Amino acid sequence: MILKTTKKIRIDFFTCQFHLLIVFFILFLNSVNAFAIENQKITINKIKIIIDEQIYNWQEVNNIPEKEAINFTSPKTVISFLSIKPNETIYIKILEQKLFDAEKRLMESGYFFSAKTYWVSSSNDQNLVNVIIEVKEGFLFRFGGGAIFGVAGKDNLFGLRKSIYLFFGYNLNGVDFKDELFFGSDFIFRLRLLYQNSYGFSEITFNKIDLTNTFGYRFSPQTSLILFSYIRYQDSVISEDYSTLFFYNGKFFTFNERLVFNYNFYKGNPDFYLRGLIEFSPGFYYYLPVFGTWSNSYNNFILNLKAKTIIVLETSFLTFGISSVLFYSGGVLDYIDSYNLSYSDEGFVRTSIANYQKFPDATFITNIELRSKYFVLPLSGIFNFSFSFFIFDDIAFNKIIYKQITDLPVNLITDEVNIQNGFYILNSFGFGIRFGFDIPINVFFTLTIGWNLNGNYSIILFFGKGF
Repeated sequence: MILKTTKKIRIDFFTCQFHLLIVFFILFLNSVNAFAIENQKITINKIKIIIDEQIYNWQEVNNIPEKEAINFTSPKTVISFLSIKPNETIYIKILEQKLFDAEKRLMESGYFFSAKTYWVSSSNDQNLVNVIIEVKEGFLFRFGGGAIFGVAGKDNLFGLRKSIYLFFGYNLNGVDFKDELFFGSDFIFRLRLLYQNSYGFSEITFNKIDLTNTFGYRFSPQTSLILFSYIRYQDSVISEDYSTLFFYNGKFFTFNERLVFNYNFYKGNPDFYLRGLIEFSPGFYYYLPVFGTWSNSYNNFILNLKAKTIIVLETSFLTFGISSVLFYSGGVLDYIDSYNLSYSDEGFVRTSIANYQKFPDATFITNIELRSKYFVLPLSGIFNFSFSFFIFDDIAFNKIIYKQITDLPVNLITDEVNIQNGFYILNSFGFGIRFGFDIPINVFFTLTIGWNLNGNYSIILFFGKGF
């Protein structure tokens, strides 16, 4: 009995092995087939653009369909987000990645309520495919603002990737116009004129008018090169405590020129993808006094370098992101132009910092975040309230090179960290919440609590959605 039972078990065991081998073999064949399909070369026969059910067929590179009266957005605008073209020969895997990239860009533009990209095989030739781009026109008016100013504007003017914003309020007024299809091409043009005063600032009293002009070229949806030109007239008075850290009191002009190289990408699929950015920006500042020369820093070209990288892993449940910024100045900058580690559009340390250590001449700062997905509460119609929780770690390696930091008043050195020959490290660890309204209001705030290397904490509320 025992021998018979053993033999039966052995037969069943080998039968299971055989069945498993068959399953593994089928899976292997499927994976080989999938790999072969992904690495198959095909040719794009045409790109079908569907805007609110109106169909445009793009079949020749230099023959872009004209917009029909029924639509607001031009097919040219949709095409400007694509990195593929008709009659292009491409691997299927690369095509799918480029379509995913285009879909993300179309949605991030805020021009559309929805965007969908996919391809289908041509019925005439198995080596030809047709690409379909479907979009639904969005709500293009924008509203926002800050503590004591408002913003109103409109995106995608004339359906041709242009925008205009008006700023109005107690401490900020002006206009910002941007054209990303300048003269119907891939050139980029932007002009901004702003007046601002120092209401809400404690270190400096100022009135300023600045004019910004950018002109560049978009080589692809991922890559651009821009010349940034900036001129500012300023009448300012620095607080006496800060007089050794910045210049300067009085009336002067500021000139800033820099080149900005930008590369950004999306790779993956909707449930698991990477998005990233690399930006490199060398330039210079030049300060010209209105009356006389009050400082050696006037009438000198001050070289400046800024570089930035962002890598973010997005999943259905969590987001992990790293942002790094390198900043270097070849001389003492004005307060408005200095890198502020306690608040910056680029990256900063979210905790209590000694006032004089907020403004290094050189810094390398890294922000790390682990975030929840955004939870969305529909309010009415197109208005949504969104919020997300996160933990963070900030670290900055800093160097004060040009500023005079000896015999500083007590209020500037409170909570300072150890500094050797101008070098010091700042660190913050904590958690926070981001909340606000998506497009068309597009106003977000971030509330954080962070601890520094001295064990002290601070609670910070600031404007913005982060990186």
